[in-house]
Amino acid sequence: MTVLQYIKRGKANAVTIAHLMEKCGSSKRDVQKQIRDLRVSGHVILSDTSGGYWLPDLKEPDIEQQLERFIQYSLSNVNSRKKAVASCEILLKQIQSSGQTTLEE
Repeated sequence: MTVLQYIKRGKANAVTIAHLMEKCGSSKRDVQKQIRDLRVSGHVILSDTSGGYWLPDLKEPDIEQQLERFIQYSLSNVNSRKKAVASCEILLKQIQSSGQTTLEE
């Protein structure tokens, strides 16, 4: 079953990942992957740090703020991942240039 059928419109109707796991009979990782795949395919699924997921309800008076918060949160995650990748790239270059194959503590 797809998680999309269990995600409702409006922040007040947000569902937790635990609820989605139970309804879909899937692991947390599988549910997160489904949500990621749905988002990549164009579905707007909002979430916040409380762990709830919901579809935007354009009738909600704070819909713009909900979208802005989600965008900012997502961009913050992207920037954090870019920094982590940059650190790995630096280490990889150091290993490649020195011929070192193990890390020295």
